[in-house]
Amino acid sequence: MRKGRWFLTVAAMCVLGAFSMLAAQPAGAEKTNLNFGADWAFYGVHAPYFVAQDKGFYKEQGLKVKMSRGYGSSGVLKELVAGTNDLGFGDAGATLLGRAKGHDAIMVGVMYEQAPFLIYTKKNSGLTKPKDLEGKKIASAAADVNKTLFTPLAKATGIDESKIEWVIVQPSHKLSTFLSGKADATVFFVTLDPILDKTTKKFGGYNKIMYSDHGVDVYSNAIVGMNKFIQANPTSVRGFMQAILKSYQFTFDNPEEATKILLKAQPHLDAKVSRETIALLKDILVLTPAAKKNGIGYMTEEKMKRTRDIVLTAFGENPSSVKLEDAYTNRFLK
Repeated sequence: MRKGRWFLTVAAMCVLGAFSMLAAQPAGAEKTNLNFGADWAFYGVHAPYFVAQDKGFYKEQGLKVKMSRGYGSSGVLKELVAGTNDLGFGDAGATLLGRAKGHDAIMVGVMYEQAPFLIYTKKNSGLTKPKDLEGKKIASAAADVNKTLFTPLAKATGIDESKIEWVIVQPSHKLSTFLSGKADATVFFVTLDPILDKTTKKFGGYNKIMYSDHGVDVYSNAIVGMNKFIQANPTSVRGFMQAILKSYQFTFDNPEEATKILLKAQPHLDAKVSRETIALLKDILVLTPAAKKNGIGYMTEEKMKRTRDIVLTAFGENPSSVKLEDAYTNRFLK
């Protein structure tokens, strides 16, 4: 009996201890140690995220953020679906495409209010507008989003796509194929401008044909998360967005300091190229007239619908398969 009573007493103490431990943990406690995935290897456009770390903007929101490089926007979504990352910096089109395929991702703030997609040509070529590309060769990777979105660009500008010859190469060979003359043009993001400044001098410089100027005005990179995580961690998501919005503004107001912070974390980067990339980030991608009016990160239903319709149609998906109200929210921006 004594042994039995002792066992029951110990068991009761263990149960009470377990309840005490549970009571000490706040119900519904949010995750504050966040894993954040970039879209690509770190360079100038990612300066705001390093600024947020260095200046303590995440810490002000009670957050610790671990960043990792990415391998394209499809990779950003893959990491979110797997739960490896809590939030990511992924393309709006890729997020919408993911939703069309059944992934419950949602955008909580668009950083690239203007998309970076473009076609580079040499200044001495005289190729300055979309129709000029008919009968020409364009260097591209097989799965390049610029190539996929060329179809809506062609439709908007009256290009006969049958007159375009695509030179398919590895992503790392696009620029050399273009510069060597094996292609008349190539597709890239506008953030490559500083590199083109250096590499096209013997051609008199370069021309840019921006998709957004020719009927493909869509959203691009945004802060993205899975709906389940966002619903369970609204305070942390809002804190992250507030830190990032503050950091983007600091970066634009203090580009020299932001460049130094970036290079402190990524010393292999070129200071001049990084500084010029930050200027492009500000003047072309982020601080558009719409962003100046509504605030950085804000998404309108009209442009989100246009983004959905253009991108999903280009990828062979039914645009109506994605409900706009499920794909984005502005509620964490204030």
